[in-house]
Amino acid sequence: MSLMTLLLAVACNAMVAFLLLPRLLGRAHSQLFQGWIWFDHKAALYGWVPIAAGLLAWDYLVWKEARPKVRGWFTRKLLTLSLAAGVALVDSPPTASAGKLPFTARIGFVPVLGQALRSALITNGEVKSALQNAFAPHYPVSPQFITDFWHMTYTSYTQSHSADSGYLQRQPLAARLTALGLPVLAIYGNKDAIVSPAAMRKDFSTVPHAQVVAIAGAGHSPMVEKPYATAAYLLPFAAATLPHG
Repeated sequence: MSLMTLLLAVACNAMVAFLLLPRLLGRAHSQLFQGWIWFDHKAALYGWVPIAAGLLAWDYLVWKEARPKVRGWFTRKLLTLSLAAGVALVDSPPTASAGKLPFTARIGFVPVLGQALRSALITNGEVKSALQNAFAPHYPVSPQFITDFWHMTYTSYTQSHSADSGYLQRQPLAARLTALGLPVLAIYGNKDAIVSPAAMRKDFSTVPHAQVVAIAGAGHSPMVEKPYATAAYLLPFAAATLPHG
């Protein structure tokens, strides 16, 4: 029996107890009706108990598992109806396995060792060499990126990567975009050394009506390496997608 059925039964019982049975007490078989009304009064007064117990059991046994799905459904509907008109992605890995960080970056996630290396052993030259993987070969790495790396805390470095990986492991990005049902523009650099260009082209092409484009000569950061070429796709997409007026 569902909770809605139980709630409806208690409501109907309360109506019988307070509206119908009092009119039948003076008629034949009044003792039967007196017993019935006594029982129904108790049920009307305390009928909420099984409902509360049912709600608690449902929350513990069912809702705890269903909550992420319901929250995800609500978020998709909210985005679709009011907050977003489309989704533009720049070098976003479609799955957790599509991207591969260099060894120097991966070792930074090892507990204790990674933090020790970061604080005591890593030099600006090594940071620059690791950051080079985020760009096409021979692209000059700006000193500002090295400064930004040192300004980033170790906790934010490890937890942001963990959150990204967990997000993609729970559900691939292409499946999330398909469920949203919004226009999609996926941009990637054809010289990307971190996320596989072939994986991005293949996975994002499965999203209905998605526009998947490669920026020639760009690595993992086409918005930095090729800003005008990237904008040449982003601006028309925004103009066609965003509401006017």
